[in-house]
Amino acid sequence: MTKTMKYEPTWIDITSAISLPIIAAIGLLIAYVQWKTNQNRLKNELFDRRYEVFINIKTFLSDLSREGNLSSETQDNFRRSIIGIRFIFDKKTYNYVWNDLWCKAVEMDLAHTQKKHTKRAELMKELMTEFSNIEDKFEPYMQLKY
Repeated sequence: MTKTMKYEPTWIDITSAISLPIIAAIGLLIAYVQWKTNQNRLKNELFDRRYEVFINIKTFLSDLSREGNLSSETQDNFRRSIIGIRFIFDKKTYNYVWNDLWCKAVEMDLAHTQKKHTKRAELMKELMTEFSNIEDKFEPYMQLKY
Protein backbone atom coordinates (compact mmCIF):
# COMPACT_ATOMS: atom_id res chain seq x y z
CA MET A 1 0.00 0.00 0.00
CA THR A 2 1.22 3.31 -0.92
CA LYS A 3 0.39 6.19 1.15
CA THR A 4 -0.61 9.30 -0.67
CA MET A 5 0.82 12.34 0.91
CA LYS A 6 -1.57 15.12 1.25
CA TYR A 7 -0.09 18.50 0.37
CA GLU A 8 -1.10 21.32 2.59
CA PRO A 9 -0.22 24.82 1.42
CA THR A 10 2.02 26.79 3.68
CA TRP A 11 1.79 30.46 4.46
CA ILE A 12 4.44 31.09 1.79
CA ASP A 13 2.27 29.48 -0.87
CA ILE A 14 -0.77 31.45 0.21
CA THR A 15 1.17 34.73 0.31
CA SER A 16 2.62 34.10 -3.16
CA ALA A 17 -0.80 33.39 -4.60
CA ILE A 18 -2.35 36.52 -3.10
CA SER A 19 0.55 38.90 -3.72
CA LEU A 20 0.39 38.86 -7.53
CA PRO A 21 -3.18 40.26 -7.77
CA ILE A 22 -2.43 42.77 -5.03
CA ILE A 23 0.69 44.00 -6.83
CA ALA A 24 -1.28 44.25 -10.10
CA ALA A 25 -4.03 46.25 -8.34
CA ILE A 26 -1.46 48.61 -6.84
CA GLY A 27 0.12 49.06 -10.28
CA LEU A 28 -3.29 49.92 -11.76
CA LEU A 29 -3.95 52.38 -8.96
CA ILE A 30 -0.61 54.10 -9.53
CA ALA A 31 -1.26 54.29 -13.28
CA TYR A 32 -4.71 55.83 -12.67
CA VAL A 33 -3.33 58.42 -10.25
CA GLN A 34 -0.61 59.39 -12.74
CA TRP A 35 -3.19 59.66 -15.54
CA LYS A 36 -5.45 61.85 -13.38
CA THR A 37 -2.51 64.05 -12.36
CA ASN A 38 -1.54 64.52 -16.02
CA GLN A 39 -5.15 65.39 -16.92
CA ASN A 40 -5.21 68.05 -14.19
CA ARG A 41 -1.84 69.42 -15.30
CA LEU A 42 -3.15 69.67 -18.86
CA LYS A 43 -6.22 71.57 -17.62
CA ASN A 44 -3.98 73.96 -15.67
CA GLU A 45 -1.72 74.60 -18.66
CA LEU A 46 -4.69 75.18 -20.95
CA PHE A 47 -6.21 77.54 -18.39
CA ASP A 48 -2.94 79.46 -18.16
CA ARG A 49 -2.78 79.89 -21.94
CA ARG A 50 -6.42 80.92 -22.16
CA TYR A 51 -6.08 83.33 -19.25
CA GLU A 52 -3.06 84.97 -20.87
CA VAL A 53 -5.04 85.53 -24.09
CA PHE A 54 -7.96 86.87 -22.07
CA ILE A 55 -5.73 89.37 -20.21
CA ASN A 56 -4.07 90.44 -23.48
CA ILE A 57 -7.46 91.09 -25.08
CA LYS A 58 -8.57 93.14 -22.06
CA THR A 59 -5.30 95.07 -22.24
CA PHE A 60 -5.84 95.67 -25.96
CA LEU A 61 -9.31 97.08 -25.37
CA SER A 62 -8.07 99.15 -22.45
CA ASP A 63 -5.20 100.59 -24.51
CA LEU A 64 -7.61 101.28 -27.34
CA SER A 65 -9.97 103.23 -25.10
CA ARG A 66 -7.10 105.17 -23.53
CA GLU A 67 -5.34 106.03 -26.81
CA GLY A 68 -8.48 106.42 -28.92
CA ASN A 69 -6.81 104.84 -31.92
CA LEU A 70 -4.70 101.83 -32.86
CA SER A 71 -1.04 102.56 -32.34
CA SER A 72 1.37 100.23 -34.10
CA GLU A 73 2.50 98.93 -30.72
CA THR A 74 -1.09 98.11 -29.72
CA GLN A 75 -1.66 96.37 -33.06
CA ASP A 76 1.53 94.34 -32.78
CA ASN A 77 0.83 93.32 -29.19
CA PHE A 78 -2.69 92.24 -30.01
CA ARG A 79 -1.79 90.26 -33.11
CA ARG A 80 1.03 88.55 -31.23
CA SER A 81 -1.27 87.70 -28.34
CA ILE A 82 -3.93 86.02 -30.49
CA ILE A 83 -1.57 83.78 -32.44
CA GLY A 84 -2.91 80.27 -31.99
CA ILE A 85 -6.17 81.38 -30.40
CA ARG A 86 -8.16 79.06 -32.63
CA PHE A 87 -6.31 76.10 -31.13
CA ILE A 88 -7.20 76.83 -27.51
CA PHE A 89 -10.71 78.22 -27.99
CA ASP A 90 -13.59 77.15 -30.16
CA LYS A 91 -14.37 78.67 -33.55
CA LYS A 92 -17.13 80.87 -32.11
CA THR A 93 -14.70 82.55 -29.72
CA TYR A 94 -12.06 82.91 -32.41
CA ASN A 95 -14.60 84.59 -34.69
CA TYR A 96 -15.71 86.83 -31.83
CA VAL A 97 -12.16 88.00 -31.17
CA TRP A 98 -11.40 88.47 -34.84
CA ASN A 99 -14.68 89.97 -36.12
CA ASP A 100 -16.17 91.67 -33.08
CA LEU A 101 -12.98 93.02 -31.58
CA TRP A 102 -10.11 93.22 -34.05
CA CYS A 103 -12.06 94.18 -37.19
CA LYS A 104 -14.09 96.77 -35.28
CA ALA A 105 -10.90 98.23 -33.83
CA VAL A 106 -9.36 98.49 -37.29
CA GLU A 107 -12.57 100.02 -38.63
CA MET A 108 -12.58 102.50 -35.74
CA ASP A 109 -8.98 103.45 -36.46
CA LEU A 110 -9.84 103.93 -40.13
CA ALA A 111 -12.78 106.17 -39.17
CA HIS A 112 -10.38 108.15 -36.97
CA THR A 113 -7.95 108.55 -39.87
CA GLN A 114 -10.74 109.59 -42.23
CA LYS A 115 -12.12 111.99 -39.61
CA LYS A 116 -15.50 110.23 -39.50
CA HIS A 117 -16.13 111.13 -35.89
CA THR A 118 -19.68 109.80 -35.64
CA LYS A 119 -18.68 106.38 -36.98
CA ARG A 120 -15.60 106.32 -34.76
CA ALA A 121 -17.64 107.19 -31.68
CA GLU A 122 -20.18 104.49 -32.51
CA LEU A 123 -17.46 101.84 -32.91
CA MET A 124 -15.69 102.99 -29.75
CA LYS A 125 -18.96 102.62 -27.84
CA GLU A 126 -19.40 99.08 -29.22
CA LEU A 127 -15.85 98.13 -28.27
CA MET A 128 -16.27 99.50 -24.76
CA THR A 129 -19.47 97.49 -24.43
CA GLU A 130 -17.45 94.44 -25.45
CA PHE A 131 -14.86 95.36 -22.82
CA SER A 132 -17.61 95.24 -20.20
CA ASN A 133 -19.00 91.93 -21.49
CA ILE A 134 -15.79 90.11 -22.31
CA GLU A 135 -15.72 88.18 -19.05
CA ASP A 136 -19.08 86.64 -19.90
CA LYS A 137 -17.76 85.55 -23.30
CA PHE A 138 -14.66 83.91 -21.83
CA GLU A 139 -16.16 82.54 -18.61
CA PRO A 140 -16.88 79.03 -19.97
CA TYR A 141 -13.17 78.66 -20.74
CA MET A 142 -11.95 79.98 -17.41
CA GLN A 143 -13.36 77.16 -15.31
CA LEU A 144 -11.04 74.72 -13.61
CA LYS A 145 -13.17 71.67 -12.89
CA TYR A 146 -11.39 68.65 -11.51
